[in-house]
Order: sequence, then structure tokens, then C-alpha cells
Amino acid sequence: MLESTRSAVEPVNTGGVILRKVTKRYGTKTSTPAAVADFDLDIEPGEFITFLGPSGCGKTTTLRMIAGFESISSGSIEVDGLDMTSVPPNMRPMSMVFQSYALFPHLSVRENIAYGLKIKKMPAARIADDIESILAIMNLSGLADRSPRELSGGQQQRVALARALVMRPKILLFDEPLSNLDAKLREQMRLEIRQLQRRLGITSIFVTHDQDEAMNMSDRIVVMSKGRIEQVAEPSVVYRHPESMFVADFVGKANFLDVEVQRMHDDGTAEVQVLGVTVRVPSHEDVRKEDPVQLLVRPESVRITIGSPDSRRAGVGTVLGSVFYGSSVEYEIETESGNLLVSIADPDVDRLIPTGCEVSIRLEENRTWLLPDLHA
Repeated sequence: MLESTRSAVEPVNTGGVILRKVTKRYGTKTSTPAAVADFDLDIEPGEFITFLGPSGCGKTTTLRMIAGFESISSGSIEVDGLDMTSVPPNMRPMSMVFQSYALFPHLSVRENIAYGLKIKKMPAARIADDIESILAIMNLSGLADRSPRELSGGQQQRVALARALVMRPKILLFDEPLSNLDAKLREQMRLEIRQLQRRLGITSIFVTHDQDEAMNMSDRIVVMSKGRIEQVAEPSVVYRHPESMFVADFVGKANFLDVEVQRMHDDGTAEVQVLGVTVRVPSHEDVRKEDPVQLLVRPESVRITIGSPDSRRAGVGTVLGSVFYGSSVEYEIETESGNLLVSIADPDVDRLIPTGCEVSIRLEENRTWLLPDLHA
């Protein structure tokens, strides 16, 4: 874990970022599809924002435009009210942590961290003090004279982060920095980065395609698709109340059930027919009674028991198969509304439901979400 030693990087309350209609096109033709189109976002000082989306959605391009490594075709980027559009990368109050770490192999840990400070011609005494401080914070003091090739992946990541932090940036940019680490180390580094970011209050923008990273680390998630923003919201909102079928399908596992809207209510709920029963569910504001809809049901929001339904609010299905993960078991259930994936936490391995068994199915209605089916 990271130490609580006083940092060379003092907590900051600046670093607000505003992006307005930011667009990126490669080439000069306006008919060329935009890699990023009309990107609008306000990032508060000290906020941890994650750009999440599949490969090619524009998340890294957007990050590189913020950093100044990519020019913007139109729009503007401001930091604390100052226009960054024409400011070169080395003059922006930002530091970036790269996927490849980008450490100099011929320099020691200490020299790698000091490199940016020397380029800025900081006084030698200031450099020495800042280096010792950041080495202590990142648990690297005993490794200061080693070369990068003598370090583990996690240690190299700490060096890359230390090199970024020692520059005292207003904004930290992360370009999929954990993708080269194994699963256990990745989880550890997520926690360490988030703890450090909260303590220092540095505005952070994190790019990933990993949903777990986005959900675990972010104050807000920006879900992107084909160069556009699909949704900006807190992780719980993105997961429970996605703005579109794309977001619902991309973030987490999801069941989409064909249903009919029987009645709309003023409180934002709707009565629908699903699994042969009528239930009242939360509804997206764009749902209309006469339009095609899909009911989003997360696998963990379904309850199943062996045997026929004992309630008019329960449906029926047949177990097609199961997968045991240790901490959970996932069942695939055949129903009249389509196949249903069901996740049961902490299962009793001796009491798993066998294939072919009939089960009663009950949805946790308040944890479902009714969405307009724009593809119908």
C-alpha cells in the first residue's frame, strides 16, 4: 500500500477541464467520418473520470487531444478557464502515464523520475528533495538505483506514476496503464492509484476498455461508441440505468427480454408482461407505450427455485446448463420470453440445480430497467 508520507506533490484544488464540441477528423474532407464528434464534457477539479468503450470508439484519441498530442479539428479544450487548443503538450499542466510505461531503459529509477524536472531546469536541491519524497510515497526507495529491466511490471508502473506525479501536474492522464499487468496486480494497482488520487486531489482522466477498472475507480464514467458520448454518469447509474441499449450491453452482463408495455405510470414506472406475468418496472424517460421496448435484467437480479411457481408474480423456465465460478454460479434458463442468464452468489456446490430441471423465476422488479428498442 502507498505510504502517507508528505508528498512532493501538494494537494490541489485546480484542474477543471471543459471540452466543447471537440471533433477530430483525419484528413481534410468534411465527409470523412469523425474519429471523435461533438464531444462535450465538464470535468470538476479533483474528479476521477474514466473514458470507457470498445476499441476504436475514440477514447484514446480524446485523451491525446486533451494532452496536446493530437490536434483538434474543431471545438475547444480549456483548463481552469484557459484555452489549451494551441498550447503545446510540454506547456500544458498535465502528465501522462502510458500503457507501455515509456521508461528509459538506460536510466535508473531515480534518473527516470528526475528526467522531466531536469528538462524544466529545476534547481538541483529541489529535484533531490522531490525525488526522495516521491520515492517514499511510491514505495520505491530501495529500488532507486535499479534499471527498469530489473523491476517487476508493478514496480515499473509505480515508477511511471512517480515520474508523472513529481511534475506537480494539475491533471493526470492515464492511457490504459494497467493492461500489461496480471489480474491480481491490476486489482492492487487500481486501489493504489485511486487512494493516491483521492489524497492528492489531482484531476484524473483514465482510459480503459476494462469495465471493472471503470466501475471500481471512477467518480463518473464516460461511455463512448463510434466517437460519440453515449452516457456520462456515476458507475451505479451507468450500470442500473443505462441511457441506451449499447451502454446496457457493453457494461456488465445483461439479459434483454422482449416485453409489451401494458400501462405507463406518472412515477416513471411501467407495467409490462414478461415471463407470462405482469410486473411493474422502472422505465427510461423515452419509453412510450406504443413503441418497441426491451427489459434489461442483470443476471444477479433474478431469483430461481426448483419447481413450479408458487406465486402469480413468478414465471417458469428450464435449466439449459450452468457454469461454476467458485464465488458464483451462472445458469442459463430457457423461458417463453427468451433465454435468461442467472447469477447466484456464494453457491452451495452440493446443491447446484441440474440441467433439465424446471425452475420458478422471479425478477427483482425494482432492479430491472425498461429501455426503448431503437434497433426494432
